[in-house]
Amino acid sequence: MKKDLCSVVIPAYKCASFIDETLNSVLGQTYPELEIIVVNDCSPDHTEEIILEYCSRDARIRYLKNEINQGVAETRNRGVRAARGKWIALVDSDDCWEPNKIEAQMELVKEKNALLCYTGCQFMNNQGRLIGRVFNVPETVDYAQLLYQNVIVCSSVLISRELLLEHPMYGDHMHEDYITWLHILKEQKAYGINAPLVRYRIADNSKTRNKFKSIQMTYHVYRHMQLNLWQAHYYLAANMLNGLKKYGKHAFL
Repeated sequence: MKKDLCSVVIPAYKCASFIDETLNSVLGQTYPELEIIVVNDCSPDHTEEIILEYCSRDARIRYLKNEINQGVAETRNRGVRAARGKWIALVDSDDCWEPNKIEAQMELVKEKNALLCYTGCQFMNNQGRLIGRVFNVPETVDYAQLLYQNVIVCSSVLISRELLLEHPMYGDHMHEDYITWLHILKEQKAYGINAPLVRYRIADNSKTRNKFKSIQMTYHVYRHMQLNLWQAHYYLAANMLNGLKKYGKHAFL
């Protein structure tokens, strides 16, 4: 029986130092039915040259380029709209996957009749070296639980394309993925695989690395979700404590 097509969406911007690692980890997946959509958000470095070289070697890769810089949310959305697969897998252009990542998730969504699946991850530094920290995730999460901490790492997500079209990402000045997961989990729960199937890079200039900025963005997410001031501050405090557990000594570096 032919397996469902999974479309991997990769937004690319200033990622010439990392995109080859990301693409190699996607191309090395044990799940056979893949298309890979890389959307260049007007990257000023030589990201395009690297992607085009990969396109010439593997027909599964499709390359799109924004006419003007759109930001990561709309760049992901463009990739989702262009996708042909029933399923969408998201990965950032500086993160990597373990070879069985998609295969394990496809088995889980079929078993649970799920529309959104995520996995655990392990953290690496800017040079790609693992820092010895693993982020464990629960087997399921709902809206109320997700308010305390975003346990859904974007680069770990496998999601129904139809569902993501219904809930496109927006709000680059906030955590655009967190907003989307919260909206979706108001209607259903998500399922997790508690294994570090993603290698998540804590880049020097990332939103995650800049903890003060990240805290502000999380607060704006809560207000966007129409939580009152007391609720927003309560969940923000809980999120900060959970962030210490997630990143350990790296939380405020």
